[in-house]
Amino acid sequence: MQQLGIVGSLLNLLSSYLFRRSQVVLLGRSRSDLKYTNCGVSQGSVLGPLLFLTYVNDIATYIKASISLFADDTTLFYSHKCPVQLHSVLTQNLCTLHHWSELWNVTFNPQKIAVMTIFK
Repeated sequence: MQQLGIVGSLLNLLSSYLFRRSQVVLLGRSRSDLKYTNCGVSQGSVLGPLLFLTYVNDIATYIKASISLFADDTTLFYSHKCPVQLHSVLTQNLCTLHHWSELWNVTFNPQKIAVMTIFK
């Protein structure tokens, strides 16, 4: 957040929102023990989408294809007449995304990956 210029009381507010978050699970009359989490935000929270977008904001820095981000969906677009060049650039971009995901502990769902080729 500081790298984005967020400082002072706003940084303190966001830090207090994220630091030492705890959760319990209620099921009927049963209740789990209190557990602390070291990552993530509550699903359905107002700040969740904003913090997520802030977290993944740098994903496009080293991508040579066009990239589209919407919530937690990521789409790469690339056009080239040469299939070898097309394959090369997209493969390089996927490797870049893989390294980025390892660095920031973000997982992509391989079940949702699809490639669409359109020939003119």
